Amino acid sequence: MTLRFLVDAQLPPRFAERLRGAGYLAEHVNDIGLGAATDNMIAAHALASGAVIVSKDAGFATLGRHDERVRVVWVRIGNTTITALWRAFQPRLAEIETALRDGDMLIEVR
Repeated sequence: MTLRFLVDAQLPPRFAERLRGAGYLAEHVNDIGLGAATDNMIAAHALASGAVIVSKDAGFATLGRHDERVRVVWVRIGNTTITALWRAFQPRLAEIETALRDGDMLIEVR
């Protein structure tokens, strides 16, 4: 089963494109009309679609700690280019996938 990711507004839409290029299902909140949605609305969509939220927003990390249904990849990399962001994230995809399949609900990427 392929993982599904929901990329939050603080990350560029091209990040979702990169995830799709790597073989994952991925949507960016802007592409599905949730660009201005609240964290709770985004979390509800992620739960309904079986997606893992990918965000730089600490609010999602908190939500992931308090709601065992919400899976979050918390990107702790400062402002950077999409190329540098992908270079830091892509080598960890297998590790992230394994952790999610093993039941981890909050994964930090630094």
